[in-house]
Amino acid sequence: PLEVTKKDQYILIVEDNELNLKVMSNFLKSLGLKFDIAKNGEEAVNKCQNNSYDLVFMDLQMPILSGTQATEKIREFNQDIVIVALTANAFGEARDRAFASGMNDFMSKPVKKKDIVQVLNKFSNIA
Repeated sequence: PLEVTKKDQYILIVEDNELNLKVMSNFLKSLGLKFDIAKNGEEAVNKCQNNSYDLVFMDLQMPILSGTQATEKIREFNQDIVIVALTANAFGEARDRAFASGMNDFMSKPVKKKDIVQVLNKFSNIA
């Protein structure tokens, strides 16, 4: 069975697509994790200023602030939070831009539950 080694992680999902949001929310619920939702990069920055998340799943393409812009702003006040890029374009330039903005890891859409568990377990010792 898919298990998260650290159950008390507090996650932020940043995603403007309703279907993707529903899928991610259902995965995290099924894993018994506590999470918040932001629907654009600006909302993500505000939520990260006011909450202490262990990990952020950050969509790259969003209105107002993109995932990379939001990550750069978050890095101005929080170097420690783990930020994982979510994108359908998991190659080359998008990947490079994500890491250049300060993201810690990368996940391709459509997201699979096993990938979420892998990433959460990979970073659970940091948070």
